[in-house]
Amino acid sequence: MAHIKAVSKVDLRAVLRNVLLTTSTGLSDPFAPFQYDLNFAANTYKGGTQPTGNNTLDGRFLRDSGNFQACFVPTKAGGVVAAPSSGIRRSDAGIWLYPSVSILGLWGADLSNAVWTKTGVTAVKNQVGVDGAANTASSITATTANGIVKQAITSTVADRVMSAYVKRLSGTGTLEFSVDNEATWTVVPVTNGWTRPFIVQLAVTNPSISFRIATSGDSFAVDFSMVNSAMNGQLIPYGYLVRSTGTAVGSFSRSTPWALNTDGSPLYTAVTAGPFAWYWQGRMARVGGGGLYVSDGAFQVNVGANGTIQYGSAFSPTGQFVSDMAVVNKVAGWTNGAGLAKFSVNGNTPVSTSTLLTPNGTHFVISSNGAGAQAINGCVERSAFGPGFQPTDAQLMAMTAP
Repeated sequence: MAHIKAVSKVDLRAVLRNVLLTTSTGLSDPFAPFQYDLNFAANTYKGGTQPTGNNTLDGRFLRDSGNFQACFVPTKAGGVVAAPSSGIRRSDAGIWLYPSVSILGLWGADLSNAVWTKTGVTAVKNQVGVDGAANTASSITATTANGIVKQAITSTVADRVMSAYVKRLSGTGTLEFSVDNEATWTVVPVTNGWTRPFIVQLAVTNPSISFRIATSGDSFAVDFSMVNSAMNGQLIPYGYLVRSTGTAVGSFSRSTPWALNTDGSPLYTAVTAGPFAWYWQGRMARVGGGGLYVSDGAFQVNVGANGTIQYGSAFSPTGQFVSDMAVVNKVAGWTNGAGLAKFSVNGNTPVSTSTLLTPNGTHFVISSNGAGAQAINGCVERSAFGPGFQPTDAQLMAMTAP
């Protein structure tokens, strides 16, 4: 029994899952039949290339026509990593997909700047930032009870989200946020490590980024403070992080990772030339709406408001797909190119559907579209394509099992 106790629960689950997979499908690796396998989280790519940091026309799997601004994106461990101003925006969590939104606020990490009004607070740019870079974030310390540091912003009425990475440096008192020029204050959760609390306020004219420290002597670190507008109707913090300076950021560029007919991507041929199977794995915050795959042809896999997936003419049962960044969703399907198709969501019984190929289509986009209206507000961990591959029901259920 001693050797059994030494095996973790995670290891046991993995072993049992592999046994089940091999027994039901004859495959220990469900991705082996896929000719193209894009594991964005691991940054490994089977059957082709996916360079990062540029958008060169070189036959890579995906180019990104929307990205033209550098930013930071979240990592698995809760930190952030720099994403360049061209090509896909990825971290070890996957590639990140958000639409263009307006970012308000100046000097979002340097609260010592004169644009910030300090009342009973001192601010120094002396902290290691969320990305691990020295002296990129600020400390704010109350010299009186209810000390405030605030930046007023001139902008027309809109629903607003205020967010910032914060952590406690000293003390035990509360930290509050306000986005409506101190008319409303909200206590936010703070720990000794970086977290990103946020508040939402509807119909705000001339918003503010305001922090209030309840207890004199308490100190907090602040990085990436900002105000953003709604993302396709959803009020959550924007996933592309910018350390704003003295120039307003304004509307920030979306991401559009696509396979285009003129780019030489093998993925375009894979989904237009004949029968194929596909696989999608990721996390999304958007509740209802958004597309796992979006094209100007027949290859459409969309997310419904009630946790359904639509592929072709059919929908999966309600609640099978979960819109929550804490949940990994897995969806896979196939089409025979002549109208017959099937798909499975998170290990559930496959749904029969009907969809055709579109040989005259020009492109498809992973988890967004050209205008950003179909962006999932989340990340894609893995995507795979198998020309000529028609998985059995058991294989679909095994590869999408939670």
